[in-house]
Amino acid sequence: MRLKTILRILGLLLMLFSFTMVPPMIVSLIFSDDQLMLFATAMCLVFFAGFLGWMPVRREKRDLRIRDGFIVTVMFWLILSLAGAVPFALSESLNLSITDAVF
Repeated sequence: MRLKTILRILGLLLMLFSFTMVPPMIVSLIFSDDQLMLFATAMCLVFFAGFLGWMPVRREKRDLRIRDGFIVTVMFWLILSLAGAVPFALSESLNLSITDAVF
């Protein structure tokens, strides 16, 4: 198992996923619902988490095996669900716990 390669790919995917917060930011800006900073903060946190995962292993250039691909897929779905819960967990108006935000 190539952990450095897996971590590099997960970091890149998480950084890319952070940009999915842009459409909610645009909608928040259009409707003036005062949630723009919430989504901007969530975007920065998710990007920074991906950057922290990617930075130490950015020069790792190996091919993935099939097993490594399965691990990347499973880990990304888990991380994706946690990253998608960040705006809900940060929202003061919803007042959700981390568990409630994820589920």
